[in-house]
Amino acid sequence: MIIEKRDLLPERWNLHVFSELDFDSICIKEGIQAFESSMLISGAYCVYDGSPVIFIRRDLPGPEKLFIKFHELAHHWLHFPGVQFFLNTHSKIELEANIVAACALVPRTELLSRSAAEICEEYGYRPELLALRADIYRMWDI
Repeated sequence: MIIEKRDLLPERWNLHVFSELDFDSICIKEGIQAFESSMLISGAYCVYDGSPVIFIRRDLPGPEKLFIKFHELAHHWLHFPGVQFFLNTHSKIELEANIVAACALVPRTELLSRSAAEICEEYGYRPELLALRADIYRMWDI
């Protein structure tokens, strides 16, 4: 599970609120091409011709788009190169990607120092993200 894979994640993961700038910087540093397009699914990760590629649906609202970006980035960090789609399934790899994304956007320090309502208001997050993040903390102490 994700607990055993933490060393694969960025140094400040779960300590700092990751932003669009962080996503872009990580993609540049790790040689990931990221594209926004008008596709039916929210996001996808694949390796094409030896290069990692992330696709994000263009019309997603900002905070949701950021969650999907870090979800797809999690597939790059944690899972065997292949095609990964954001499909809201309950598989182990989708759960791991959701954990990485939730902790990137709502790190432990933020979760423990402020109310869910305050965090949602400041960052524009949906309450479902904070509920997921609270579950992650409760179940795995992450």
